[in-house]
Amino acid sequence: MPVEEGFRRTGRRPHHAGRRRASNYDPAQGLLLSDIEPDAMEARPIDFHRKVRELFLHMPSDYPGHIEVVDGQGSPDEVHQRIREALAHVDL
Repeated sequence: MPVEEGFRRTGRRPHHAGRRRASNYDPAQGLLLSDIEPDAMEARPIDFHRKVRELFLHMPSDYPGHIEVVDGQGSPDEVHQRIREALAHVDL
């Protein structure tokens, strides 16, 4: 998912990287982990997160057949179904 959506889901705004989360969040936004403070990785600037995302998106071409990108946008049920579909192709 886009970095901005990941920030939104964790209750942080991109320009708040490194700051504490506000305690008065809107539960309608689907905030996850509202009682957890950002760790060193989460506190990095948004450009860092964009670069990491791009690296992860290129991993399937570097490791064909071993890594699959799953779209994390949508409802939890939709994402769960995508993960199940990806796992159906895995030869354990």
